[in-house]
Amino acid sequence: MRNRTPLNFCLQRFLDVALPVVLVGVVLTELQGGSLPDGSLDGLTGSPGEFSCGYTGSCHSGKPLNESGGTLTLSGPEMYGPCDTLEIRIDLAREGQRRWGFMITALDIRDSAAGQLVVSDSLRTRYGEAINRQYIKQTIPGTDAGVADTAPGWSVLWVAPDTSVGDVIFYVAGNAANGDGLPSGDYIYTKQKTVSADFTTSVGEETENPLPTSFELSQNYPNPFNPSTRIDLKLAQAAEWRIDIYNLSGRRVETFSGFSFAEIVSVEWNASEFASGVYFYKATSGGIAMSRKMVLLK
Repeated sequence: MRNRTPLNFCLQRFLDVALPVVLVGVVLTELQGGSLPDGSLDGLTGSPGEFSCGYTGSCHSGKPLNESGGTLTLSGPEMYGPCDTLEIRIDLAREGQRRWGFMITALDIRDSAAGQLVVSDSLRTRYGEAINRQYIKQTIPGTDAGVADTAPGWSVLWVAPDTSVGDVIFYVAGNAANGDGLPSGDYIYTKQKTVSADFTTSVGEETENPLPTSFELSQNYPNPFNPSTRIDLKLAQAAEWRIDIYNLSGRRVETFSGFSFAEIVSVEWNASEFASGVYFYKATSGGIAMSRKMVLLK
């Protein structure tokens, strides 16, 4: 499989940190063995070199591709750094439909597999491979048969490589079916989302002429966490500082701020009232901003 060798470091770090905490919910897809198959083929996301299930003569060709009246959305972060684990959310809706499906892949600008897709819900989603690409799609329970009008949706994880591969494009196809087992009443939608590389503020990154900074932002600890975690700032001098915490949709959920003469500033975030998921925290001091990602797992 493409990217297996250069991604080993990032995958190992993901397993070391995440897997012991999320044995029930987040499983590296190769360890699943493709459980709960739904019978659908891989390689039908509508990405370059692929069809989708909506083209003429395919499995679901009863309606025009992307016909008005339905919505398919992809949401998640806009940028990735080395070994980042991003959560990508897929939502699908069409009034009158009663069964749902999706398929997603991640490609670089050369249309090659980028990073590593990882199952985040082993009951509702599963992993597959075709034409040297990776896919995640629904299982039979993940089709939510009988749920009308709006799918409960799906989330997948993507582990970024440790070096930049430029823009990464996520391609997804969604099936809003009527649940009768026939393709004539199904609607197929396609969508794509571009995530850009941001390796400029990575801790440990060395450049010939590094920019001076007024502080250093540490990775929160523990991470993943439940329900509290600590964030440390190392200030170069007495200064005002601010830490904002955002959820995956970009809404600010917490703010810490102050003026400190101390070299180290520590804040503790108690997230007991928040849902599990990926959060981002941004520190600002002396006109400089840095951000990192953290995972709340309950």
